[in-house]
Amino acid sequence: MTNYLLVTLDQFRAECLSAADHPVVRTPHLDRLAANGVRFARHYSQAAPCSPGRASLYTGLYQMNHRVVGNGAPLDARFDNLAKAATRAGYRPTLFGYTDQSVDPREAEGPDDPRLQSYEGVLPGFEIGCRLAAGDPGAWLDWLADMGYPRFTDPDLALASESDRPAEHSMAAFLTDHLLAWLQVQEGPWFAHLSHFRPHPPYAAAGHFSQMYDPDRSPAPVEATATPEKLHAGLMRHPLMKAPEDPAAMRALRGQYYGMVSEVDHQLGRVWAALEALGQWDDTVVIITADHGEQLGDQGLVQKAGYFEASYHVVGLLRDPRRPAGHGRVVESFTENVDIFPTLCDLMGLEVPSQCDGRPLTPFLDGVEPPEWRSAAHWEYDWRTGYIGATPQPAGRDLRAERSNLAVRRDARGAYVHFGDGRSLSFDLEADPTWRTAEVRLERILEQAQAQLTWRAQHTERTLTGLLIEGGGKGRWPPLPPGWSARKPTMSTNEPLKPFASLQALEAHLEAMADVPGEAPGLSEIDHGLQCADVLAQLAPEDLELQIAGLVHDVSHGQGHIRDHARIGGAAVRGLLGDRVAGLVGLHVAAKRYIVTTRPGYRAKLSPVSQETLALQGGEMTPEEVVRFEADPLFQDAMRLREADDLAKTPGKITQPLSAWLMTLRDVSESARRDASPAT
Repeated sequence: MTNYLLVTLDQFRAECLSAADHPVVRTPHLDRLAANGVRFARHYSQAAPCSPGRASLYTGLYQMNHRVVGNGAPLDARFDNLAKAATRAGYRPTLFGYTDQSVDPREAEGPDDPRLQSYEGVLPGFEIGCRLAAGDPGAWLDWLADMGYPRFTDPDLALASESDRPAEHSMAAFLTDHLLAWLQVQEGPWFAHLSHFRPHPPYAAAGHFSQMYDPDRSPAPVEATATPEKLHAGLMRHPLMKAPEDPAAMRALRGQYYGMVSEVDHQLGRVWAALEALGQWDDTVVIITADHGEQLGDQGLVQKAGYFEASYHVVGLLRDPRRPAGHGRVVESFTENVDIFPTLCDLMGLEVPSQCDGRPLTPFLDGVEPPEWRSAAHWEYDWRTGYIGATPQPAGRDLRAERSNLAVRRDARGAYVHFGDGRSLSFDLEADPTWRTAEVRLERILEQAQAQLTWRAQHTERTLTGLLIEGGGKGRWPPLPPGWSARKPTMSTNEPLKPFASLQALEAHLEAMADVPGEAPGLSEIDHGLQCADVLAQLAPEDLELQIAGLVHDVSHGQGHIRDHARIGGAAVRGLLGDRVAGLVGLHVAAKRYIVTTRPGYRAKLSPVSQETLALQGGEMTPEEVVRFEADPLFQDAMRLREADDLAKTPGKITQPLSAWLMTLRDVSESARRDASPAT
């Protein structure tokens, strides 16, 4: 088996490679990988900031499908991801760094689950080699303190002061040390994700890397347009997003960014050397990308936000030692981070999940462009998180949020931006690649808008759209849960059941469904009752007596509470004469609550599932509810029947109780019967 190393370099601009002819920055180790692999020159992230961008990378989904709309927006647990895929391929995928994926709250262990406290969660499927999140780099800070440095309580201050310490003590060096130590003890094929924080801000390169580049040699950023669109104007006012107005400060910031780029390049060089020393360089697939880009002063902005290309154009390198034909190739086709997950699946011999919006890059590795490859790159940006928790949210759809997003299509000639509020922008990149010249040709704008709509139409969520439920299932099946193939159906609800010919036939059917001893402790009566409801709700409308009898049998069969038949039956008559189906379930709940309230110790006999269900359905009755329940004339009639000897002595069969209940039913007025609602 082959080893796999997936590297993310947070906020790494595509241009910052000497292999890409950058005029200043030097990246010899990344250049080496490019020369011995494939460089994707037009490679793009699909969203910003970190959590949305990484969700697309890890799941192969566009933001419109995975819906991680910002840092802290949870990733739906139903989605497949590259760590789960690696596990299926026989690996133990191990994380060094962070993934910034918030837990699906439905998967959390209650409200006190610590994973609900931070968006810097771990993608499901990964084992932890060294967890080092930007907001909680505790292991690194402890290491610094052990070496005599001051104890940092603010991680940002620790990162911002990296220039004051030797590069060997940086967070990137610490993380790389842990990966190298782990590699030394691997005894078989491995899958590792090295997730470096740098060159993410603070803009302070470690040690001597902070002095590596003369700020005066830094190329000038692209200036902002004189008439910025309103989102652009708003970002330029944001204290974290606006670029320094002082040109010297801007040059210094760029110099530090380049230093951070060269530092992570140096750390990767250490990894290449370790793989060679271990004899694994030619057995390891290496993939390098970034979760998003960096404005670096372009358009008057720093960090990542909005719609400009600098926030999404990222490094893309892939080396497969088994495919030397493509080594040294530069791919100019548009590629995206949603392609990484499908590519890994293809390389590991797995089927590409139907959820994926991206496609495998493997043909490029052999020097071939796949047929019908995309002619544009796409990315999205959503800023609704500013509303969440800060202002009251309306019930239902929040139109403010639904309007706070945009989608971009960028092809070889131009770019088209469409906003959630209906506005749009179009840029002529042939005339001006700096995104400052509007496209004015209406036919070109129409062409871009139509292409954007086509992209959206062709990439809607498709997990179940390739399957037809007929003949056992036709087409492409979704991933199935463990043990699915061993499940045995208990009943079919697709076709109506014929009315039972006799009460004995009904009894035999219910007993076969239950398949549980009459006095079995811990049986979930609620669960069994709902099963019975599925059957009984399909009986012919005139068989009301059979439904009542079935329910009485259900409860007695579940726990053997023969003396409680009267209570259950009294509620049954009342409930089912109001609404046959709803009453069937409702009376079971009401009777259960009454029994729990009036019989101390009964609740302790219930299974945990039944106890939890009972709590959700109201728990014990209040004194007022007990009074109303016992005042019902039907209940009082039933209580008189409870004194009958046959009710007390019949051990779990319905023959004698049934005769008593049929007598009770015959006493119900005909007018009440006419009010009974037929099943639908």
